[in-house]
Amino acid sequence: VILTFARERLPDWAITVPEGWTVPFIDWINAVVKVMRREEIFGLFTARDATRAIADLINWPLELVEGILIGGIPALGLPALPWVLIVGMAAIWGWYLKGPRLAILAGGCIAYLALFGKWKLSMITLAAVLVAAPIAGAIGIGLVILAVKRRWFEAALWPVLNVMQSLPHFSNLIPVAVSVGVGHKAGTIATILFALPPMARLAILGLRGVPAEVVEAGVMAGCTPRQLLWKVELPAARESIMVGVNQVIMQCLAMVVIASFVGAKGLGQDRKSTRLNSS
Repeated sequence: VILTFARERLPDWAITVPEGWTVPFIDWINAVVKVMRREEIFGLFTARDATRAIADLINWPLELVEGILIGGIPALGLPALPWVLIVGMAAIWGWYLKGPRLAILAGGCIAYLALFGKWKLSMITLAAVLVAAPIAGAIGIGLVILAVKRRWFEAALWPVLNVMQSLPHFSNLIPVAVSVGVGHKAGTIATILFALPPMARLAILGLRGVPAEVVEAGVMAGCTPRQLLWKVELPAARESIMVGVNQVIMQCLAMVVIASFVGAKGLGQDRKSTRLNSS
């Protein structure tokens, strides 16, 4: 009743926002993108050239890991690993970490991919994860070190991480497609960006939670600031950091399939093609 009463007595501009009041964010963003694509920095290169040159650096680890898993490395005359060996390595690693149950689970899952005709696609996806996860973890640790040592950087970084972690999966694909383009490397970069926030957040919380007594003991032992960080603080925050590593791997596995929408190869591309053919 109150809403109906108010609506009848309010002017039109208070009920529906006039078109002239709408802020043209899309036009501004398009203008910025055009400047980045066309205007050269110091007459040398455009922002688009710079982002794509940086993105090209990820090609060589992708090609290296894919070569080891499925294609071989012709330059070195090395063949790809046999699928039986990869299954055995997964089983041995599982046995080393948790015993025979994990060994059977790990080896069985890898063997399943080979026996049901998804070996090549699965290895391409695994290669992207093996490249994206360490890079995301390394960038996260680097940001954490800066954040812990510089309070102003942490204050600026924390809201950015909150926004990145709250955005849906597909939101990461848009800036990557604009700045890097479409392709397998673009999908890997989108995976890195999606997996980065939980690593940084958990590592920051872990380092902030290191007891003051532990830090004081390191100082009294004569540690330099670098030794204090690498030999005292990071080992003391190991549990939180390992949880962050776990989250990075999980986020990479979640994103690498969705990244097929910007050209990532592997299981996601096969799934997308299957849906298009069925429709």
